[in-house]
Amino acid sequence: MKQSILSIFLLNIYSIFSQQVFDFESFKMRVLTFHPVVKQAQNRVENGNFEVMKAKGMLDPKFASEISSKQFKGKEYYNLSNTGLKIPTWFGVDFKTGYEINKGQFISEEHATPGSGLWYAGVDIPLGQGLLFDERRSTVLQAKIFQKNSENEQKLIINDLLLDAYANYWFWYEAFQKLNVSKEGLDFAKIRFLGVKQNALLGEVPAIDTVEAKIQLDSRQADYIQNLYAYQNAQLALNLYLWSDDFIPLEIDTNSIPINQISAVFKKEKLLLRMNDSISLDIPLVLSSLYKLDQLKIEEKWKKEQLKPQIDLSYNPLSQPLGNNPFQNFSINNYKFGLSVYVPLFLRKERGSLNQTKIKIENANLDLKYKINEIAQKESILRNDLFNLYDQLEIQKSQVRQAKLLRDSEQTRFDIGESSLFLVNSREISYLTYKIKLAEIEAKVKITEAKWLWLFSELE
Repeated sequence: MKQSILSIFLLNIYSIFSQQVFDFESFKMRVLTFHPVVKQAQNRVENGNFEVMKAKGMLDPKFASEISSKQFKGKEYYNLSNTGLKIPTWFGVDFKTGYEINKGQFISEEHATPGSGLWYAGVDIPLGQGLLFDERRSTVLQAKIFQKNSENEQKLIINDLLLDAYANYWFWYEAFQKLNVSKEGLDFAKIRFLGVKQNALLGEVPAIDTVEAKIQLDSRQADYIQNLYAYQNAQLALNLYLWSDDFIPLEIDTNSIPINQISAVFKKEKLLLRMNDSISLDIPLVLSSLYKLDQLKIEEKWKKEQLKPQIDLSYNPLSQPLGNNPFQNFSINNYKFGLSVYVPLFLRKERGSLNQTKIKIENANLDLKYKINEIAQKESILRNDLFNLYDQLEIQKSQVRQAKLLRDSEQTRFDIGESSLFLVNSREISYLTYKIKLAEIEAKVKITEAKWLWLFSELE
């Protein structure tokens, strides 16, 4: 019997030293560094930057050149050329300059220019709609909010990924602890069966005791196999979060094991500090609703601007170039002037669009209030769950220690013939059950802590 105990002990020692601990922080850093979803989240930020670039393109200077001519039966009907540069500005005013030269036998006086052409420079000014706010300003401002929201969405995506990853790590931890408990119970049953069998051969115990010991051994063997498969599945589930730097999926080493003991992330005092605090508006779950509301307010501002009449003023001074000096004949009396007015009589399209936007804003405000309240309630529930779990954890640790004392005491009494196999098994089952329950509570504590962190996007 002593040789059997020694063999089991040496086998366990070898198993322990052949294992490598894959600690939680290493797992977390690998997920944050190499997971493709993290890269996708980073691409969202890049997409937001390009959205701003695209919107600012509406303010880019624009060069244009137009040439049109007609030749028929040796006659030059017309030859029109107009080359210019237009410079939009943030304030809705557009500056432009260019050179125009038109000639031909059948060109109209309206389009005729001196032989050397005409230089022009001018400005387009919206006096009604577009003076205080216009579509391009709306587009740029909304793109900047889109950029901020992309950064916020990056945090939310990574936050969701880490919550799943954390939960799977602690499921793996729980499965590993249960496997160890079942291994411990199996070792107890093996040693006891060998001892009872030997004592039965010596006539010190009834032979029927070997049947009960064998039944217990088979039961522990079945539990161990079940927990082994559960552990292997939990380990395989962890592979989903392990990637190389070139986004090739990896598999965890079969000799890798999770950390052996959990550590507290929070203290109760830290949680208590938040009990009377209102939910901050700068957490990503709230910011996503705020950004949506900000975009709608910009849209509303542009829709209100569209209720104004369109009054566009265009003024272009003209100058005939002489030699290399385009402004030698410049005179304020030479110009092109234009004024256009457009006013829908009922503004039904504009008013309908504005009212739709107002409804969207109202719904967005309601959604924001609901989300803040929802987060506050979830935070309170999770905080209460954590307080409860922390208390359960301490109680369960105490129960494991006491159950271990009872089991060892009963084993000692059994060894000297003062107890029965049934009582030893009963004490042992209670001890193993308490240890399994402890592993479940430990994993639940860590997952609940992760959920609490997830609410505030603090998992990184």
